[in-house]
Amino acid sequence: MGRSFVRSILQSARNIKAEDNSPPAYKARQLQSLAELDGIEFVAKISTEKDQYDEPKNVIKQAIVPEHKQYAELMSGVAHSPQSQVQPSHQELQSQLYSPPQQQAPHPAETHGQWD
Repeated sequence: MGRSFVRSILQSARNIKAEDNSPPAYKARQLQSLAELDGIEFVAKISTEKDQYDEPKNVIKQAIVPEHKQYAELMSGVAHSPQSQVQPSHQELQSQLYSPPQQQAPHPAETHGQWD
């Protein structure tokens, strides 16, 4: 992980805007160790790619920071839709940031011959 990616994860998880250079924001962007990232919750754009075994895997493409238009809604799980009275669910909002795979990979057991 690059420094800017880790910084955006911290900004997303701790609700710190990029232009906030106050002492508390500066301190919130610091890590004592990478172990602090274990279990951290943040908003991210995810896509699916194939791994070395041609199996689909999730890949974090981008941490969604507080400046993003849907950040507050996604972090709180509550959405406001001005076009309609029906509010999308938390899952629907997240699916807008999710890029599904272009093609579903077959399971390895389906691609091999029968067992002898």
